[in-house]
Amino acid sequence: MYSHHKLDHEFPNEAEPRLSYIVCALPRSGSSLLCDVLANTELAGAPAEYFEPNVMRDFSKAWGTQTFDEYLEALLVKKTSPNGVFGVKALYPQLHDAFQGRDIHAVFPDLRFVYVTRADHLR
Repeated sequence: MYSHHKLDHEFPNEAEPRLSYIVCALPRSGSSLLCDVLANTELAGAPAEYFEPNVMRDFSKAWGTQTFDEYLEALLVKKTSPNGVFGVKALYPQLHDAFQGRDIHAVFPDLRFVYVTRADHLR
């Protein structure tokens, strides 16, 4: 459906992240399409739901990380585009459960938020 897959879209240069953003989304709001378009620019990181528990498990296994700190370090290294931009998509419960009270501003440099909502709430 989308042109990139979470596990195979990594950047080879290991750029230091200088700007970060979180796509904050409601389900069925078009956020996956937005993240796909952003990833395809090769200028906006490779945003996806990296804090969804099953995705975290798969990446931890693929990257050989044991702790949440190791996971964050690998995530920033592998998913930051060459120009230093890192992006992630997250639903509130995913961030809440993954970070458990940690300050996300301390993890992601120059953090910005993109809010994606759905106009037709009943559908």
